[in-house]
Amino acid sequence: MGSVGLFRLQSDGRLVERTCLQEHERLGVGVNRERQEGPHPHMALFDAQGKHILVPDLGLDRVVVYGLDAAGGKLKAKSHLALPPGSGPRHMAFHPGGRLAYVLNELLSTVVPCHWDAKTGSLTAIGEPIPTVPGAPVGVDGQTFTAAIRISGDGRFVYVSNRGHCSITAFRVLDDGLLERSSSAFTGPGVRDEEREVAWPPRDCPRDFALCGKDQWLVAANQDSDSVVIFRRDATSGALVQEGPTAECVAPACVLPLF
Repeated sequence: MGSVGLFRLQSDGRLVERTCLQEHERLGVGVNRERQEGPHPHMALFDAQGKHILVPDLGLDRVVVYGLDAAGGKLKAKSHLALPPGSGPRHMAFHPGGRLAYVLNELLSTVVPCHWDAKTGSLTAIGEPIPTVPGAPVGVDGQTFTAAIRISGDGRFVYVSNRGHCSITAFRVLDDGLLERSSSAFTGPGVRDEEREVAWPPRDCPRDFALCGKDQWLVAANQDSDSVVIFRRDATSGALVQEGPTAECVAPACVLPLF
């Protein structure tokens, strides 16, 4: 059973109590029987106004939108975005403009551009799912699965990390909110297969990454190869170029920018 909990915070940041628990209904087994045996909420994201919480559920192939009653400490389901079977939505991010959001599907290695209506609390896909690594094996029988998604502060580029493919893909945000794949950078050496555009074997696993230093840098955490790699980011093209040697770190799974 998957659920979403809401906790009240004290002024010093300590948790006081859980004020609400919303359980996601089991809808049966999904396409990926190993990962979609039932509900699997993977993230909880507040909108810019702090009035809604959006929850990508990897097991249900949907993003559930909750209305937030901050005073009462309650959540109420308002709507949901249904995604293609087997997608496995993992993470999502809001565009700085506030009216766009991008949903990252782990199991099919795709990203979905969406329109966000803050007044009604509705999320609507505005285009077809876009492969993050064209030509690479994906899905139930493949070896490539997306992990993290970030958007540059100027709103011009969306970045996603690809486990198995060992890469960060950059997408240019078009005027209508759709995406155009612009470049990619490998997070480790591997052995490049030009036909599939993949670093093989997949020994580097970019589980997470972050933009920092006013978006001049991108720091990626390779969980499986115990390494952290730093890229310099070109603000005009969005391209990434590795800067300096990799740093050793045991199974890094999260990157938290401090500047």
